[in-house]
Amino acid sequence: MEAAWHTCPLCPTPPAPQAQPASTMAPPGRGATTTQTLLGKAPVVGWLVALDGKHKGDDFRILEGRNKIGRNADCDVVITDESIGREHALIYYKKDENQFEITDLGSTNGTFVYQDGAYKKVTSRELLDNDTIRLGQTELRFKCLG
Repeated sequence: MEAAWHTCPLCPTPPAPQAQPASTMAPPGRGATTTQTLLGKAPVVGWLVALDGKHKGDDFRILEGRNKIGRNADCDVVITDESIGREHALIYYKKDENQFEITDLGSTNGTFVYQDGAYKKVTSRELLDNDTIRLGQTELRFKCLG
C-alpha cells in the first residue's frame, strides 16, 4: 500500500466504528485492551511463532479465551501442514488464573510439548512462556504477555 492511500483498494472498506456515549467510554491510557474491547474483540494475550515448515517465521495471535488450532479455515490459528488435523488442538487462556492450557482435540498425530530434552505427547497441559509445541510436522514457540 502506498503512503498516500487512506485505504487499501483491494480490501473492502470496514464500517466506521459506532461512537460511544462519553459515560460508557473507558478512561484514556488503557492501551490496546481498551481499543479491542470497544471494538468487540478479545485482547491478545500471547503468540505462536512457527519455527519451521511452510509457516516458518509466521506468528499467530492468541486471544483471551479459546483458540482452536488446525487446518480448517474456521480455526483461530490456521496451519496448512497436512499432518495437522482439521481441528487439532486448543489453547485456552484462563484470565482469572492468568494461565494457558493446551489440549489435544483427539488428533491422529498428537500434540507434543518439548520438555526435559524431548517432545512429550500431551492430552492437556499447562502452557508456559517459551514452550515449544509440535503439531504434526510443525514446531511452534509459544510466547505469552504478562
